[in-house]
Amino acid sequence: MVALTIVFYETKTYEKNIMNLAFLKYANIHSSSGGPIKEILVRQLPSGEFEAQSHLDVHFKGEYFYKIYSSADGSGIDKNKRTAVYKSISEALERWAFRSKHKQISTNIEDLSSDGYACYPGFFSKSAKKHALAEATERWTICAWWEEKIQHETCFTEANLSTIVISSPCAQMYTVICAEKIPYNGDYFQIYGFAADADLKQSKQRALIELTRSKLNFEHFKKNESSLHINTIEKKFLYFGSIEGQQSFSKRVQKKIPIKKVKEPILIYDKEVVGPWTKYGFVWRCLFDMSEFSDRNKENYFFF
Repeated sequence: MVALTIVFYETKTYEKNIMNLAFLKYANIHSSSGGPIKEILVRQLPSGEFEAQSHLDVHFKGEYFYKIYSSADGSGIDKNKRTAVYKSISEALERWAFRSKHKQISTNIEDLSSDGYACYPGFFSKSAKKHALAEATERWTICAWWEEKIQHETCFTEANLSTIVISSPCAQMYTVICAEKIPYNGDYFQIYGFAADADLKQSKQRALIELTRSKLNFEHFKKNESSLHINTIEKKFLYFGSIEGQQSFSKRVQKKIPIKKVKEPILIYDKEVVGPWTKYGFVWRCLFDMSEFSDRNKENYFFF
């Protein structure tokens, strides 16, 4: 990767939405201009897409828990370089807000990740809330599907890529799981991407982007596996990539359960997270009650 100092003059946005002000709000995001971002690294992937990684200044960083996953505070992937940069900055701001506020946000679940956080550099907080709700929906739906409380609508496979579509009872969204087999040690390792959106096409596109991120994580693992000391989330990543994990996932996909009405989950947190990051973008957090999924931290539970 190469270090990139960004100067924002153009008015390109990372969504086709006139309310996106990334070009303006992120103009002084670099620490040299008094902002929280110390460094942005950008590289072009073999697919032609760009990956951007944003690193917060040391004053805004928290402790890192990951070895396989990127050590960047925020990352973004897109066909457009500037869009990838904007996405990575937004995610870094989410992490900044999470690390500053998570101890003050009391919930009945383990609050060890930035799940349900979203940042959007717009006029209003509505778009940030939309993205936060989508992520919270994705997290709840995957657990409900894994525990056979809901059934997927469709599952189709093309070459080594499988796509599972689940109609989420919460927020009327589609949750998509993409799974792809990659050659590894004479066999195959399986990677995954997840996303939720009210628009099925958008949900699929975002799941494929997450799949690309998983592929990059796996490439990092292959280069450094002998020296890595991984955490629970990363153990899940490796377990469900293994032959045993693939079989467990396949068994759930193939299992048909009776269609039944599922009670909509309770949204236990749905608020803007206000702080010094708000001058750059609105941060919102949504969380559904996950207490019924008590086994979700186990290594062989499909939630990561």
